[in-house]
Amino acid sequence: MVAPSTSTTTFVGLPEPSVGTLTFNATEMFTNSEAKCPISEYTLRSTKNGPLLVSTSIKITGSTLTIDKNVVTTLDFFLQAETSSGVKASQPFNVIIKQNQNNAPYFKPDLPSKFSIELVKGEDGEIKDNSIVKFTSPIAVDDENDEITMSFDTKGKTYIQMNQNSDNSFSMSVNKSGLELKSQSILIQISIKDDH
Repeated sequence: MVAPSTSTTTFVGLPEPSVGTLTFNATEMFTNSEAKCPISEYTLRSTKNGPLLVSTSIKITGSTLTIDKNVVTTLDFFLQAETSSGVKASQPFNVIIKQNQNNAPYFKPDLPSKFSIELVKGEDGEIKDNSIVKFTSPIAVDDENDEITMSFDTKGKTYIQMNQNSDNSFSMSVNKSGLELKSQSILIQISIKDDH
């Protein structure tokens, strides 16, 4: 006697479509109590004991069930096992492959929109301060836990140094001696992205 090992196999929210396939061993999905009458064939059926399933995204080769992850699909089908004496058993499947939403990474809490630096001037009005001001940003997070990459554009201001930290924050250092005497606003561009 041949019988499915479980009543229903359901895959919901499989990894987002990408290059490659998911594979399953059909021999692990059926039990056969008749050693003299082994399972000789596995087929895919659109209904139990119904016609063969025609699908470009799901196929059975020998005892290997293959599901193409490139195709967004919802499909109900049966994997049928048949012994050499013609005894059949079917394992129902419900496959849902969907595109997961990929949200952009963000800083938590939000970055401040302005970073102010006070300058120390001498009696002659010249800057008497060559100290370095440092700022560490909040940590950037990604809802899908993708790797985060940052890039910085200081518009050619060499007295401003910026780099990404291992915890996905960034550090900025400003050498005050490079600043002009007058009040000024310097636009700094920070780009943040994940690996998708």
